[in-house]
Amino acid sequence: MNGIDVSHWQGQMDWAKAKSAGIGFAFFKLTDGVAFADSQAANNVAGCKANGIPFGEYHWLQPTMGALAQADYFLSRFSSDATWLCLDVEQSAAITKAQYAEKVRAWLERVEQVSGKIPVVYTSKSKWDALV
Repeated sequence: MNGIDVSHWQGQMDWAKAKSAGIGFAFFKLTDGVAFADSQAANNVAGCKANGIPFGEYHWLQPTMGALAQADYFLSRFSSDATWLCLDVEQSAAITKAQYAEKVRAWLERVEQVSGKIPVVYTSKSKWDALV
């Protein structure tokens, strides 16, 4: 099954066209840090729901900001219809691996505690190995 990752950079998606092209699931950016909300998130939720495409919403972790504040910001915006809640781990920072790992753990625990869903980490193996 093919899936896609989208954000405001792709503009407004044609989810019916995506489904007819074989897209079976999607991940899309919801938040970043403590103040950025993706402008296409609501359209992506509506489009996926209307076309029966399971979706995950992700938060782009800013490692220099507080993990709990970021989790709370994400939780204030996520859709209860999301199949997956995700933490996107990509951003480098001048913090130790242990500090980065603690931020990841704190975010994941808060999101699970509040949402009742077990969030997943969305990253590549090379980024994970380098950062956490």
